[in-house]
Amino acid sequence: KINGPGGRLEDGETPEACAIRETNEELIVNPLNVRAAGELFFHAEDMPRIHGFVFIATDYEGTPTETDEAIPLWFKLDELPFDEMWDDDRLWLPQILSGQSVRGYFTFVEETMLDHKVEFTAG
Repeated sequence: KINGPGGRLEDGETPEACAIRETNEELIVNPLNVRAAGELFFHAEDMPRIHGFVFIATDYEGTPTETDEAIPLWFKLDELPFDEMWDDDRLWLPQILSGQSVRGYFTFVEETMLDHKVEFTAG
């Protein structure tokens, strides 16, 4: 599935520092003008719960480069390939790209979303 960069927090690391580090490791770019855009909580049977933090960067330094973790892809905002992404993405990604912040709760079984609750606030 198509997904943005991400990963686990290292000891003593803030969520923002983690997002910057993971973006650099996965795409070989340094995000600039980073802002917090929300939190996502995932629950799936037979999986540990996931608490994710969402950040937006309006610019970056470097050249996006393919790595073992990711292949850089670009899409027009009105042509995002939601059918190739996780089901929850279509519920919150357009809103954070328009400047809102999100707090979302999602329940999955394997790759199927069973339930969700999504709240938005002004960014």
